[in-house]
Formats: sequence, C-alpha cells, structure tokens
Amino acid sequence: MIQTDFLKGVSLFSDLNDEELKNVSKQIEEVEFVRDAFICKEGQQADSMFIIKSGIVQIFCDDGKGGRKILTHLKLGEYFGEMALLTDEPRNASAI
Repeated sequence: MIQTDFLKGVSLFSDLNDEELKNVSKQIEEVEFVRDAFICKEGQQADSMFIIKSGIVQIFCDDGKGGRKILTHLKLGEYFGEMALLTDEPRNASAI
C-alpha cells in the first residue's frame, strides 16, 4: 500500500483529507517496470492510471512516419493515464 504522505505530494490528491487519502491508498497497486519497458501503449483501452514513485517516464505518440513524437517527460509525484480512464476512450499516447 502506498503511504498517504506520498499521495499528499501528488497534485491530484493534495486537497484530500487523511481519511480520503487512506481510502485512495487502498486502491493503489505498486508496480515496477524495468528501464525502457512499455507501461501503456497508444490506442489501448485504459483500466488504470499511473503515479510515478521513482524514475522518469517518457510520454510519446506515433509521429505518423514510424517514429515517436515525444510529448513530455514526467518524474516523481507526477501522474498520467487519467484521461483515458475518465473518458473511457483509448489511450492517446504511449509511456515508457
């Protein structure tokens, strides 16, 4: 279970009280990825979002020419994947 102190530092959860943070932490599963592993792929259906606890995540999409268009790099405490989860649309970017 992720500690509530960590979640307080995530902007998405910063306004929650301790009880709400506890409830959120019960829903979180910690997952580790090896370097350069795909976390999620553009076009996939979403069943989760991700909060970065360590490392750096590259967010990118297909550039239409077989390459990657890098959109951003995310770090500790930042999150991604929430839009596809909330809208029930396929993911619009990939993450490694």
